[in-house]
Amino acid sequence: MTTRVSITHRIEDRFERPVLLPTQWLRLRPAPQTKAEVSAYSLVAHAEPHFLNWLRDPFENHVARLDLPEPVSSLGFELEMIAALEPANPFDFLIEPFAANHPFDYPEQLHKELEPYLFVPSELGPRTRAFLKELERKPGATVEYLDKLNQRVHSACKLTVTETPGVSDLEQVLTRGTATAWDLAWLLTLSFRHTGHAARMVGGYRIWLAEDPSTPDFVGLHAWTETFIPGAGWVGLDPAMGLFTAETYIPLAAAPDPRRVLPGVGLRVEGAKHTESLRVRRLTPRPDSWPYTETQWADIQALGYLVEQDLASQALPVKLGASLSFVSAVHANEPEWNTSALGPTKWHAAEGLLDRLQQRVAKGGVPQLGQGQWFAGDQLPRWRLSCYFRADGRPAWLNPARLGWGKDTDYGLSQARDLAAFVARALGIASVHVLPAHEDALYALARSTQDTAQPSAEELRDPASRRALADRLSRADRPPTGYVLPLRWDAQTERWTSGAWPFRREQLYLLPGGSPLGYRLPLDSLMRDPETALEAQLERDPFAPLSAWTDFHEPMRARLQSARTEDAAFAPGLRTPRTALSVEARAGKLYVFVPPVSDAEHYLQLVAAVETAAEALELAVILEGYEPPEDPRLRRFSLEPDAAVLRLHLPVAQSWSEQLALLHTAYTDAAWAGLRAERVMADGRRMPSGGGGPISVGGSSPADSPFLTQPDTLRGLVAYFQRHPSLSYFFVGHNIGGSSSTPRPDQGRDEALYELAIGLSRLPRGAPFPWQADRALRHLLTDPAGDMKRAEIRVDQLFAPDRASRRLGKVTVHAFETAPEPRLQALQVLLLQALIARFARIPDSGKLVRWGAALSDRFLLPRMLWEDLREVIEDLNQAGFPFQLEWFEPLLTLRFQALGTLALGEITLQLQTALEPWPVLAEEVTGGGIARFIDTANERLQVSLKGLTPGRHVLVCNDQRVPLQQVGDFGEYVAGVRYKVVNPMATMHPTVWPVHSLVFDVLDAWTGRVLGGCTFHPGRPQVWGAYGYPVLPPQAALEQETGGERPKPPVPLPAPSWASRPWTQPAHFVARGSGVERRQEPYPLRDDRPYLLDLVF
Repeated sequence: MTTRVSITHRIEDRFERPVLLPTQWLRLRPAPQTKAEVSAYSLVAHAEPHFLNWLRDPFENHVARLDLPEPVSSLGFELEMIAALEPANPFDFLIEPFAANHPFDYPEQLHKELEPYLFVPSELGPRTRAFLKELERKPGATVEYLDKLNQRVHSACKLTVTETPGVSDLEQVLTRGTATAWDLAWLLTLSFRHTGHAARMVGGYRIWLAEDPSTPDFVGLHAWTETFIPGAGWVGLDPAMGLFTAETYIPLAAAPDPRRVLPGVGLRVEGAKHTESLRVRRLTPRPDSWPYTETQWADIQALGYLVEQDLASQALPVKLGASLSFVSAVHANEPEWNTSALGPTKWHAAEGLLDRLQQRVAKGGVPQLGQGQWFAGDQLPRWRLSCYFRADGRPAWLNPARLGWGKDTDYGLSQARDLAAFVARALGIASVHVLPAHEDALYALARSTQDTAQPSAEELRDPASRRALADRLSRADRPPTGYVLPLRWDAQTERWTSGAWPFRREQLYLLPGGSPLGYRLPLDSLMRDPETALEAQLERDPFAPLSAWTDFHEPMRARLQSARTEDAAFAPGLRTPRTALSVEARAGKLYVFVPPVSDAEHYLQLVAAVETAAEALELAVILEGYEPPEDPRLRRFSLEPDAAVLRLHLPVAQSWSEQLALLHTAYTDAAWAGLRAERVMADGRRMPSGGGGPISVGGSSPADSPFLTQPDTLRGLVAYFQRHPSLSYFFVGHNIGGSSSTPRPDQGRDEALYELAIGLSRLPRGAPFPWQADRALRHLLTDPAGDMKRAEIRVDQLFAPDRASRRLGKVTVHAFETAPEPRLQALQVLLLQALIARFARIPDSGKLVRWGAALSDRFLLPRMLWEDLREVIEDLNQAGFPFQLEWFEPLLTLRFQALGTLALGEITLQLQTALEPWPVLAEEVTGGGIARFIDTANERLQVSLKGLTPGRHVLVCNDQRVPLQQVGDFGEYVAGVRYKVVNPMATMHPTVWPVHSLVFDVLDAWTGRVLGGCTFHPGRPQVWGAYGYPVLPPQAALEQETGGERPKPPVPLPAPSWASRPWTQPAHFVARGSGVERRQEPYPLRDDRPYLLDLVF
């Protein structure tokens, strides 16, 4: 990593009286051979008048000549320099073969040029001659021999620190046994020359960069030696340190004589007061202002508060919750981050992120392991890590030490039994109701392949024998798996009760499987009483008034300390409980299974009972099971795996400032856990994570939902998104189209838009009934298959007719992808919030637009989406929300990356990625079963030109005319090019050739002359679920699959010159067209796609 440093060198001499000084010669400028990149330099002389001129000495050193025509009372210099220190390997050089070993002779011409650097003075003293005579001269590798000489000089004298350079007296140095860096450098120079190596002395700055941040960096004047090695040039060695020189050495002068490397030469006045200071400062780079400058970000924050105030003035408490998708920055090649949903690294990342978010967002929260979605092909539902915390700020879990997450424990059945009994006592239930749960021996017997003793037919006919056999096989010889406490909330007495579970086999035997104990209870065997079978827990009315919660822990402690239960025996009038809390010891940890409850208050009571029991027994537990129902008084966030990503559902933010804090914390903690919100491709491209980033919108409570109190808001949201495709395509990335996970309502069915217009017209003005908005749009806002959860605007949690717990007044907008930076994500949330504020203030007409083929032609180009987004921003500005279009430029750059630019005189051509839907194909039978593949064969790019003359200039791509359409200013045109880049196993058009290159030529139709062009070589689609990392097969594997030959095309047709090879290189742009000088003007290929050249067609 490059380190930028600033060096400041100040020198000052003050005289007792004005003195007329002679010319001063300064060598204080980095020499030409310096390895550091000097970006700024200045030398200022503090004496007036003066004349400063720069020149080069015979050894190409920079020398400053300072002339002082008048006497001065002081003379000072101030040097400032900024240098970039790039890490350098001091041994990164080559040596000519004849010089690889010592001794060697320089060639005649080279020896003549190096004569000044081979000269050994004859006036050396006896100690110096004796030292040189004793030097080792054994043959050996040149580099090793030079290092031995350096170490010999380094150990000859003790180094004394001084920053005052001067001419060395080697006799005195060797006599006293101490030397400065200048003394040792001159001694090593003579040693090299004495052994036949050309050498020179170097003076300059030596920088010491401290590894410990608490230790300051240091710089000083220093001297070292450079020797000339054929093939390598001048190689530096520092005898003071015993090292080869590297990037921290900045030479000021190099010469064969030590007097020519002194930093300053001139008359020194006796009695002058000399002061000198050297300082180095490490320059830390300014924090990157991407994506916004400080001014822009301040404006966005201020706009957020303005929108919040506007909603408050309308008495519309709009609350938004963001969902984020992350990928691994450490284990990017693991299957769970590319194709599959589950894996060990994803679980580890989720566990670490949960712990950090709980500490920073949900102090006093309750982490819990639950079940997520269950997709076809998965053996079990996917896991979900959640954390629940109270909105009033009071802790739901008091002591974090009683949580077993991340702790190394060794608990067994005895601790599980004691914990279940203590939980029962804390709830006021007798511990006799705690039941041991066993694995089913009959199931294990049926699965066993061993031939056990088989009963005879006569024994099976006798009821008594059959009963005895069942009792013998059901005997619980093995220890139980865990313990179960049947529970039931009695609404009349408002307390928890339990009861006896009658079993025909007299024991509780679990259903077979690998799920936690609570999911495998044999509840169906309890449904013998018709009244019990029909009993259902009544869900709380979400529109009922809410009361403040109290402390749930104190009653539990009181019951536990009293050691008294209210229902020592099961009351005959109570029904059999249909739910149960269970405790299980797995892998040395205690898992407490929380049963489903109908009220969040009941959930917190059970949590308080579990913590109270764990505190009494000094145990650490992990909660798992069913999540509590939605309640505005209980906030939550959760983590769950999805294909190739990890989803984080943030708590619903209560204010704009909290939204900013949540996003900043989520991205920061995700980075700490080794996660990021974008994929970095092998070629450097930055792509979305591929998991989406839906935003949920609701009120502070279901009764305050803006979509239930003001259905006009929902009408405006649905209609406005339909009229502006940029809101559907610009933010969501490449996950678009009728078969995507977020289709628009006008994609997939021709009559959908007609029916949607009728539904929007039936939305009432005002809110006579809260259910009307849900009934009017429930069956219209779906995907083409009728799935509400895959719609672009999801309303299944608005006012569900079947369950009160799903009447949340929430609408989820799926037209967003997770932004790679929290400020970009905050802008997306703010845009949606501002649109809702606009619809609430200015009711929308609800009119829809039949875009037809434009959705798959015009609005797949980034320039057309940008123009449509400009209209959205203008509408918001007219509504009083001053958005700036430039705020969205970072998203434009990320979502639609530039591929190359070409300048042909006044004409500028630019290629840019565009959107291309990847359709889901029909079902196919594979080795793993029936599957539906995604066709990733096609891609699309946008070509834009400026400076064209209408009717004169024509753009040709692969011998076809590109249908340019004028946009923006005069002479500005844009078009799209769709092409097939690969022929996968399953594709929609298997007989269409992939292209190897897109060759563009700009044709002058008046003269028939080609003005120039460019070529774009597309790369293979990088796919991993929605997107992917490039994995190109090695050539050996390719030849093995094809029998040593390259695969043949699917259809024996003559391939054009631009036909693709099976495996292409990474995408790259070349500023060269077809190379032809003249060509005829081609005819348009088709007219039904005015913005598209479809090479697939």
